[in-house]
Amino acid sequence: MAWCDECDRYVTPTSVTNDGTCPFCDSGTVLVDKPAPSADRLAQPRAPWHFKLIVALTALYLLWRLVQFVIWLF
Repeated sequence: MAWCDECDRYVTPTSVTNDGTCPFCDSGTVLVDKPAPSADRLAQPRAPWHFKLIVALTALYLLWRLVQFVIWLF
């Protein structure tokens, strides 16, 4: 738990700047030794395989319905 004495605020580990200082004031006091990794440094989780399968099957179904619609027009 990080507490900034200068601005009297609780600072969450994820909101601490990259150098470990308070993001709300310019005191320069280091609040934590090792700051939490920022969102841009974290790897984005991949979509599960069954979600990709559902998306692919939905696309195939919609493509087939489009073919049926074009056939119906003629």
